[in-house]
Amino acid sequence: MNREGYSKSFTFDNPQYFEDHQDFEEIEDNVYEVEMRDKSAIVIYHEPDGIMDIVGESEAVRATEYNHRQAFGANVGFNNGVGDHYDSERAFESEDTIEALQEFGVDVEGFEAAEKERTPEASD
Repeated sequence: MNREGYSKSFTFDNPQYFEDHQDFEEIEDNVYEVEMRDKSAIVIYHEPDGIMDIVGESEAVRATEYNHRQAFGANVGFNNGVGDHYDSERAFESEDTIEALQEFGVDVEGFEAAEKERTPEASD
């Protein structure tokens, strides 16, 4: 088992679910931290396309999937070793999100650049 992290993706159309359930702690808009079996994962909801990614330690990802299986939609993919395979097109605002993804092996260089691009630069 690759220790760099694990991710699963699901179709999902109920973002209010995370707000209503005590397992999820909001880090930023549509990004939540979840702890299961003393392991952690990040839930990232992509509202425009209705896809939810769970990225983190494999035990936490699988436990989250199992504990919330009735609420989650169809499984649309998974990968082992997110450092090599996971790629989000979303720009994240929270350093906590970026640090958590980096901890799971995600290359966050592009994420940080996306955040900096939105910051207006001072004129010369």
